Amino acid sequence: QSFCARHSERVSALVLCDTAAKIGTAKLWNERITRVRSSGLGSIADSVLDRWFSSAYRQQRGAEFGGWRNMLMRTPAEGYASTCAAIRDADLGQSTPLIDKPVLVVCGEHDGATPPDQVRSMAESIPGSRFELILEAGHLPSIEQPGTLIDLMDDFLTVHAIG
Repeated sequence: QSFCARHSERVSALVLCDTAAKIGTAKLWNERITRVRSSGLGSIADSVLDRWFSSAYRQQRGAEFGGWRNMLMRTPAEGYASTCAAIRDADLGQSTPLIDKPVLVVCGEHDGATPPDQVRSMAESIPGSRFELILEAGHLPSIEQPGTLIDLMDDFLTVHAIG
């Protein structure tokens, strides 16, 4: 988002997936950083995964979900904490509305990290953007509904003669 707003001439179009101009509060991120540094990723893994994946995916695709949980648990705690700090400090509320390229904004219906209303609101701040809700998906539709996401992106890029 920031790159596109600052370097529009280098971008043809943009797909924003399950994101917002500002995610969470400094208090939320600081608490998460402190907890991860003091108690490790295991102390927050379940709550993070609950926000990332729909309950249907967690229940119906347990083995795959277990793999994603394992991936999260193997993330270095300091790397995760630093990512949290970067998200905490990112506020794209002023620059996002300056995007002047075709934008597809998608969000999983059950996204608990960047809820659909928040993502839709961001999309509405971008002139001419297109918002799509991906049913039966959480924060990671590329995992839960990859075919739907690919179809939306293919249609968007075709309409805008990109690729």
